[in-house]
Amino acid sequence: MIDQHTYKIDELLFHKKPMLLLKQVASWDAHGLDVIVDPMDSANFFTPEGKLPSWVGIEYMAQAIGALSGIFSKQAGQPISMGFLLGTRKFSVYQPFFDLDKLLKVRIKEIIRDE
Repeated sequence: MIDQHTYKIDELLFHKKPMLLLKQVASWDAHGLDVIVDPMDSANFFTPEGKLPSWVGIEYMAQAIGALSGIFSKQAGQPISMGFLLGTRKFSVYQPFFDLDKLLKVRIKEIIRDE
């Protein structure tokens, strides 16, 4: 059984503000993780009109994978290591921009891990 310890997001990733785009870990287990994103924390990606393109979701997924990798490293008593998004089977967007007034939940599921 995995210890359901609560981790701060900055303990799990090498990213620092303003490139740390995740707000918090909502939940995790041995196969995946849910994180919360506040779109307002992604100002580096805003268009000149002040909108956040939905393709930034790929970076949210990549950072979520890095956070899960960080949890696995911490559970093993090792320093955090890099996590990589090698691809996605499906990334569909239904609107061109994220709503800046709503928090987002990003859910990732690990399929392959290279030790």
